[in-house]
Amino acid sequence: MPGLRRSVFLFIALYFLVRFVGISLVHSIVNIVKLARLKKQVVKFGREIIPLEGEGNIKNSFVFLDVIFIVLMLVLGISEKNYLFFLWPIGFLSRILDFMLIRKFTKFNGIYENGIVFGFFLEWKDIFSWKKIDDNKISILKQNGLRFDLETKENTNPAIEYFVQKGIAEEDGV
Repeated sequence: MPGLRRSVFLFIALYFLVRFVGISLVHSIVNIVKLARLKKQVVKFGREIIPLEGEGNIKNSFVFLDVIFIVLMLVLGISEKNYLFFLWPIGFLSRILDFMLIRKFTKFNGIYENGIVFGFFLEWKDIFSWKKIDDNKISILKQNGLRFDLETKENTNPAIEYFVQKGIAEEDGV
């Protein structure tokens, strides 16, 4: 029976290691590659058609708390001489890199020839439909079912005309 208990413990430990460290590590590597390739991605946007309002709502306090947690875990790892404390910061590193990536993209917020930039680059093929909220706001539904709102600096008519020109359907109803 002790062999079975040990095997179950190892499988559970392996699950948590992969789930919270492995996936975060891969996500961090992907974000580093995206940050490195950002200048090439900007060329992919095409010409800016309509500028958008809305700087990223990323609070510095979130990044600050993540950095404090990373430093705390590193200090605890050194003082306790336990390597498990060194694995926790990897999860928060991916969050910090997400914040950095979103901040870099928000400098380019706008509707472009090849898609929309609003904290990330969304190509036209990834947009399912749009709906006018008010004179300065349009709601976008992505192909994966997620929705976000765009605020234009002027009225939304030029943006709506461009969406229709690109063949993106308007939503019905309320």
